[in-house]
Amino acid sequence: MTPKDFQDIEKLYHYTSFSSALKIISSNKLKFGRLGDMNDTNEAYKHISYEYWSDIQTKDVQSELQQYRQISLTIDSSTYQGFDISAMWGHYAEKGKGVCLVFDKHKLLKCLSTDMYSRKVNYKRKFKGNVHINSDSIGKSLEKKRKEFFFTKSSDWKYEQEYRIITKVDSCSDDLFLDFKDSLIAVVLQYADGCDNYMPINDTVFSSLNFKILDKIVKRNMLILEKGDLFGETNLRDRGGQSFSDSEHTLVNINI
Repeated sequence: MTPKDFQDIEKLYHYTSFSSALKIISSNKLKFGRLGDMNDTNEAYKHISYEYWSDIQTKDVQSELQQYRQISLTIDSSTYQGFDISAMWGHYAEKGKGVCLVFDKHKLLKCLSTDMYSRKVNYKRKFKGNVHINSDSIGKSLEKKRKEFFFTKSSDWKYEQEYRIITKVDSCSDDLFLDFKDSLIAVVLQYADGCDNYMPINDTVFSSLNFKILDKIVKRNMLILEKGDLFGETNLRDRGGQSFSDSEHTLVNINI
């Protein structure tokens, strides 16, 4: 893949630890997470309300919500490119020593089954994530208000630039995975393994053990890129020194 090919692709990103990245790459699958395991407490502990005359029980709503699973990804925005969000590296990628996986958005979304839904997360000020069930059944209420329930978060989380895939499982105990086929196009590393501080100025991730491990398991056409700085600007380069960054820093238009 040429730098221009890479720049022209509309991309989705997934931050994770190095060990998790190895499992994802080896299995060619992303795992759907449980809503209750999310770090946003408004999602993990939703306040549930309904009409007073309804015979709906809170435990039934909670049981229904527990059947939903999600995959959280990151998109490009007019503010930050998806691979270049320091907070995401710090929170989800082992304080910068993990990995940012880069997917071709078009190819990844083609892997979704008909019962999977995806869209950009909408951020609102003072959003609490409350669930109100009307006179419909619980399932119908959640489906009608899918955008509000599953694709809306407090603006406190806006920096994540989240793009989300959700689905529903038959049993709360079920694990679910998405086979992403050939949509994974690159792996981005920021710091080498085994460094307590920043890497030495003359060192690169291409001399690290992590790179050597990845180089053995990634597909031939998949890029391994180093995220660094060039003249004060974020730069992505391959082991040959070729730059894959957009020199004009213009971002791909995100079509929801």
